[in-house]
This record gives sequence, structure tokens and C-alpha cells, in this order.
Amino acid sequence: MEIEEMLRKQPGLHIGYQLELISTSRLTEADMSYYTRLKTIPNKITAFLERSKISTVWKSECFGGSVDYYVILATDGTMFHVDF
Repeated sequence: MEIEEMLRKQPGLHIGYQLELISTSRLTEADMSYYTRLKTIPNKITAFLERSKISTVWKSECFGGSVDYYVILATDGTMFHVDF
């Protein structure tokens, strides 16, 4: 899946966060042991990306609390890095 397919046509409103970076990843689900798997998809992600195309979301704490860094698994198996 391409990045353009993941982005919403009309971004939603989410106060306080702006999508800074999105890129494709070579990670696999087996590499996600260092990340925290989220039970729900955060609203700040779905304000910019299509919820129907997101399968799983992991959050990383590797950069500390100042950066919101996520890894997203799309429904077709593609992994994306997302930074807010």
C-alpha cells in the first residue's frame, strides 16, 4: 500500500497534534517486541489516516515523552512509521 492511499482526503480536526512524518518500513510483526501494542487506534492517527486501512498500531517509547512515534500495520501487511 502506498502512503497516498493511507492519507485521508480531508484531514480531521485534532487539537495539539500535527502529522510530521510518515514513511514505509521494512519491519515485520516479529520485530515489534520492543514496541507497545495499542488496544485502540488513537484519534490523532485517525484524524490524518484512514481508519479502515489500519490493522494494528504500536507505540514506541524510544525517543522519550517528547515525541509521539508509532508503527502502523496496514490491512495489506505494509508497515508505516508515523511521527507527530
